[in-house]
Amino acid sequence: MKAAAATSALEKRIDELEREVNSLRRELDLSRRLLRAASQINSSLSLSQVVTRTLDNVQHSISVRRVALFLLEKSTEELLIVGARGLQQSTIHQLRYSEGEGIVGEAFKGKQLRVVTNASENADWLKGLEDDSDGKGDWLVLAPLVADEITLGVLCVEGADGQHTPNEETVIFLETIVSYAAAAIRNARLHED
Repeated sequence: MKAAAATSALEKRIDELEREVNSLRRELDLSRRLLRAASQINSSLSLSQVVTRTLDNVQHSISVRRVALFLLEKSTEELLIVGARGLQQSTIHQLRYSEGEGIVGEAFKGKQLRVVTNASENADWLKGLEDDSDGKGDWLVLAPLVADEITLGVLCVEGADGQHTPNEETVIFLETIVSYAAAAIRNARLHED
């Protein structure tokens, strides 16, 4: 009887340790992806390279259907796409938002990361997008790029992982990526001026 109880206790402890090891592996993987992203994004003073590296890191690190980086165009006071993956060129040129307009403009104005679950049911993600591909993604994350309390733009990520909400690691990854990108964009703009 005692041997069976001891064996059962050991099996439970092994299961607990395996879960802890798997959790640590996920944390290590996330840390490695973020370190690689920080190194790549912050290693350039070219705005176009910063945008490209930001989009590439998002696209290669999480399961996305589309990703778009909007920056505020000072002359028009509109948010324009400066880079995207998964969008047609004609759509990219049509998309523009004012501060507070749609969920992109609201995220810009609010300066807070916003998660939209069940994105396929949300008609207000990007105007005209329903004609752009085979449908909408599972979730959206709209992450404002804020540097020195100034909002520069919004990173919009549409998930394609079969879930209706992004997991915690994805949200942490995107929060961190936008902080790197915001600093790099600010530096690139200062360098270009």
